[in-house]
Amino acid sequence: MDLPRLIQRYNQVERIDLQLPGYQRFHNDQRVRLLSADRHGSFISYFDVSANDADALIETEIAFFRERGQAFEWKLYDYDQPADMAERLLRQGFVAGEAETFMALDLAKLDADAMSGPVVTRVQDDAGLVDAIEVQQQVWQEDLSEQLAYLRQALAAEPDNLAVYVVYLDGKAVSSSRVEFNGASPFAGIWGGGTLAEYRGRGCYSALLQRRLLDAKARGKEYVIIDASPMSQPIVARHGFVPVAMTTPYLFTP
Repeated sequence: MDLPRLIQRYNQVERIDLQLPGYQRFHNDQRVRLLSADRHGSFISYFDVSANDADALIETEIAFFRERGQAFEWKLYDYDQPADMAERLLRQGFVAGEAETFMALDLAKLDADAMSGPVVTRVQDDAGLVDAIEVQQQVWQEDLSEQLAYLRQALAAEPDNLAVYVVYLDGKAVSSSRVEFNGASPFAGIWGGGTLAEYRGRGCYSALLQRRLLDAKARGKEYVIIDASPMSQPIVARHGFVPVAMTTPYLFTP
């Protein structure tokens, strides 16, 4: 895999040109900002700034969101410049989240084997979305009501760009995940994978991963990307994903 070319394409399509349903997009020569209608969910998608101007850019974005009373995320990839951007964000009051490994799979190398493991259900009604989010809330011990609102809005606005999956065992939802296709982008992003602790080791995550990879290949995508946690990284690596960069989210809350 040609990683420099992949990074260049990813930055252009998934960070610079990114548009999301329900978000306002603001862009100039220094940054791309996605503004959510909710108090949370806004983020800086991309930035290109010199070391001399970096602090001023951060202050401008803080002022913009503070005036609106909204939190926002500034996600850094370890190849972003300036190299000390993380320290600059922390000095301005951002809080670092958990670092993850940004990984990619070249779908041309995917073996399209038959599905194995537990049955994976694609959910499209509201009850299914609630099931998917309730699993994630139990896994991560977080209130994900705003993520549920995002999924509802995204499916209503662009149903072909999002697929949400749930594994049901013993009559209840025990594992869930999603894949986002972003129109004509060559990338499909897989997010939100999680399994209830008592059901781990039964192949749920691998079945969800396999289903998403096959669906992405069927859609003609070239790559599947993931921000892999330490728990999921060895699983996706066994399926051929390779590390591209380390990513860390930085959150500012007024």
